[in-house]
Amino acid sequence: MIARITLVGCLIASSAAAAGERQIRFKNGDIDLAGSLLMPQGTGPFPSMVLLHGSGPETRDSLRPIAQRLVDAGFAALIFDKRGTGGSSGSWLKASLDDLARDGAAALRALTGQAEVDRGRAGLLAISQSGWYAPLVAAVEPSVRFLVVVTGGGAAPREVEWFGYERRLQRANVSPGDVEKARRALRIYFDYLATGEGWNELQRALDEGKGSAWVDALQLERTLPSPRERSSWAWVATFDPVPAIEKMRIPVLLLFGGHDDLLPTDLSMERWATALRRSEATATIREFPEAGHGLTLGAHHDSAAHVAPRFAVGYFEMVSSWLAALRLAD
Repeated sequence: MIARITLVGCLIASSAAAAGERQIRFKNGDIDLAGSLLMPQGTGPFPSMVLLHGSGPETRDSLRPIAQRLVDAGFAALIFDKRGTGGSSGSWLKASLDDLARDGAAALRALTGQAEVDRGRAGLLAISQSGWYAPLVAAVEPSVRFLVVVTGGGAAPREVEWFGYERRLQRANVSPGDVEKARRALRIYFDYLATGEGWNELQRALDEGKGSAWVDALQLERTLPSPRERSSWAWVATFDPVPAIEKMRIPVLLLFGGHDDLLPTDLSMERWATALRRSEATATIREFPEAGHGLTLGAHHDSAAHVAPRFAVGYFEMVSSWLAALRLAD
């Protein structure tokens, strides 16, 4: 059964620091991962979550503001440096979604191995990109008892990327004729990512459009992998999140923002809802009309700017009340 409710709000107050924190290290194969376990007041055992990253070079600090609010609500939270960032080895640039899912599974095992954690009340909070691979973690780790997804998953990566490029073209006021040139180049680009074919054709299209508004808007050169590196990025054009969602059997809370410029929210909600109806999961969908990506307010938070994000009011209260209503047991 799936419920969809729209909540109205604007801002939640900032939280206090975690009552306790310790460094934690764990491994996924030959990848060393470094993180922090944040714990609330009390002796436990506590319900707990692993927080999973969005795209890019995310460290544990990008997730700390969320983790601290969860700690205030009585949850233990594990945050860690994405592979290739902070104290973690490896490379996020060369990682597939399967690689990141295995990192998340290793983090969950590290979390549930802690004495203060209630193994029967452990789950995942996935943000943006990790909304695609969190169901993969749940498929292989029976200790995942619930999943919270914030502005992610559902729609395929190709659909999300295409949405972003269309928004760039709109903001740049690209002419209709040039929009069609841009779309042709994007079709070649995604086919190249998927198959490795079309590299020369794509280069010709970009060279012919050099200096034009559409090429400047897309900025494909910034993300275009070389033929040698392409296989690491094939998932952007080929990954389908639906099969993993259809296999889910745990409670799922899906949170979306009505002003999300990075995610096609309606499409994402539709994909999630359709796939979940074919699953054994119970799901709840909430939309915060005033919120953007990550349920932040205003411009999407840039962790490099060292500015604390502002979150939609009701976000953390919603997570807490939803989890409190679950009946989780070993």
